[in-house]
Amino acid sequence: MGKPENTESFTPYEVQGEEVTCWISKEAMDFFEETGKMPDGSYLFFVEGVGRLRLWFE
Repeated sequence: MGKPENTESFTPYEVQGEEVTCWISKEAMDFFEETGKMPDGSYLFFVEGVGRLRLWFE
């Protein structure tokens, strides 16, 4: 949790409607781009213990 020690391979995204910054690794972003967007422009994936998670990047 929190800001990664080495931010070089991460991109910060502000969470809309919250005072939270989400740091997403380049590896994760590459995965999202490889799997492709949903028709509504979101990325949908499964998180064990949580369920489905949908993200939009602006």
